[in-house]
Amino acid sequence: MKKKFRLPEAAALFLLLALTACPTTLVDKTDPAIASMPFITVHPTSVDYLATETIEPLIVEVKVASTGGLTYQWYENTSLSNQGGTAIAGETGDTYQPVSKSEGFYYVTINNSSEDKDFTVTSQPARIRTVSSAPAPLAVRLTVDMDTTYNYVRAFGGALNVWGEPDVTTAEIERLYNPDTGLGYNFLRICLYHNLEEVLDNTEIPAVDRSDYFDNVKLVNQYGGYVLATPWTPPVDMKDPPQRQGGSRLRPDMYVSYALYLADYAQRMYDEGAPIYALSIQNEPDYVASYDGCEWSAQEQENFFLRVRRFTNGVPGWGGGKATPYVKILPGEVAHTPSKYVNLMTNETVASYLDIVGYHIYSNVNNNPEYTAAHSRGKETWMTEHIYTNTGNRFADPQWQSVWSIANEVHHVVGVLNSSAFNAWWIKRFYGLIGDDGLNEGGGARNFNFPAPPDGQPTWRGYALSHFAKFAKETWRVKLDAAGIDANVWNARVGDNGASSGVHGTAYKTEDGNAISLVFYNQEKVSYNDIQIDLPANFTARSAWAIITTSSDDNAMSTDNVDKKIMEPHPVTLLPGRKSAVLSFPQSCIISVKFVK
Repeated sequence: MKKKFRLPEAAALFLLLALTACPTTLVDKTDPAIASMPFITVHPTSVDYLATETIEPLIVEVKVASTGGLTYQWYENTSLSNQGGTAIAGETGDTYQPVSKSEGFYYVTINNSSEDKDFTVTSQPARIRTVSSAPAPLAVRLTVDMDTTYNYVRAFGGALNVWGEPDVTTAEIERLYNPDTGLGYNFLRICLYHNLEEVLDNTEIPAVDRSDYFDNVKLVNQYGGYVLATPWTPPVDMKDPPQRQGGSRLRPDMYVSYALYLADYAQRMYDEGAPIYALSIQNEPDYVASYDGCEWSAQEQENFFLRVRRFTNGVPGWGGGKATPYVKILPGEVAHTPSKYVNLMTNETVASYLDIVGYHIYSNVNNNPEYTAAHSRGKETWMTEHIYTNTGNRFADPQWQSVWSIANEVHHVVGVLNSSAFNAWWIKRFYGLIGDDGLNEGGGARNFNFPAPPDGQPTWRGYALSHFAKFAKETWRVKLDAAGIDANVWNARVGDNGASSGVHGTAYKTEDGNAISLVFYNQEKVSYNDIQIDLPANFTARSAWAIITTSSDDNAMSTDNVDKKIMEPHPVTLLPGRKSAVLSFPQSCIISVKFVK
């Protein structure tokens, strides 16, 4: 931090109250223009028509931040692929009327020209087919119930590496957070360093360049994301004993000074053009860390908030692509024992100062009173950290066989614990969301080096999280019923080790009710063919598409040369009437589907 001062308690409290009573005028510090890349919001759709029905035009819809000049080109192909087709002469609009035939395959490219570069995106392929009769209802049917709504699902993403681990560059953030050409994440967790200046000028960890600290936040904000800042330790001179590592506590006479310190950080982020959405007061207050840490009891946190109240009032925030009147506050993000802190929600006054409850899913995988109390207060709960590593066989971490650890936990956090956000730890590591060559580039005290995808290349776990990010972020989770298949697997609890079996699925709707998404994963070596999805009676789909990620080799990394599909189109066909669809679940796969009215 630039400001290195400690005020007496009374003076600090006066300054804190003065600051929070005078809101700052909001200024948009981010550039809203995201180059000129078109984002496809509605893809051409595979449809089965009865011979008596009229074939409707294929449509594509896009959004762009700045339009140089949109052009379209439709293609016909010999198979369900969006590569290698033949351009259809004269078909250069946003719709195409297929010629009546027994079967045809189509896709479209969209180009947007800007002054310095042309941007082109390609739609999902579509199959248009004429059938003699409507199919009989299938044995395995999934039914979406939009009227039964559970939790709001806001965000998915990962944490920037903190100490000696490899730096995450802005180019890698682009690949992870770009909603169209990237993995579509929208949640970034960063360290609120107690010695930020030393980190920025590389005197803290000389082997690691963190000069892109602000730029990474700016880019996530540019793509409509949410940034959470978490402190591992208060400044040393505020603690007893005065040390960086755990086994120490914040001194009560420093409560107000610490609140000012946190508010000062949030204001600086705004002044740097990198405003944040939320900050917490402590990483894992229930864990005695051998590294940067600080313990807080439930009573200490309660006393802190009663003393400093909502200390970020007047400090502008940013999240979801828009300004917020203040940076939202989380209490300490617990590692193991969230039930110890239920008093923060049962105390009505303290709860009024808090916006979100954060937790880590290391040993508290099932529901507990704090989550329930938070939800009853209308607060979101966020799972903000978990490391996925197989200590018995670290070579397996970047392999396909280990993708289910993150798939199961996301399903559990969102579909069972009713939480609103999921954040993985780290972004860049052999066990993370993108690879680092398995090397300990930062020069930290790690004593293991294991194979991993090359620097910046997504891992299987990274792609798995992308399914949820692209299809479930900023939606409401809704009810999904199953018939003809073991219904328990659809919302089953995940065991303490993150393992489960069978097919899992969750369903979501957009806030306006105009789109439905589903995310499935099948970790069994069993294929399920011709599964029918029934949409609500008042929902007629005009568009549907799906993507799949799968590998034929359990021991393969995402970059290995094996039979695999990575975020590739997967056939989904609307049945006559457009209120049901059919697709298959191959063995060992992750599939996401979206329907648009």
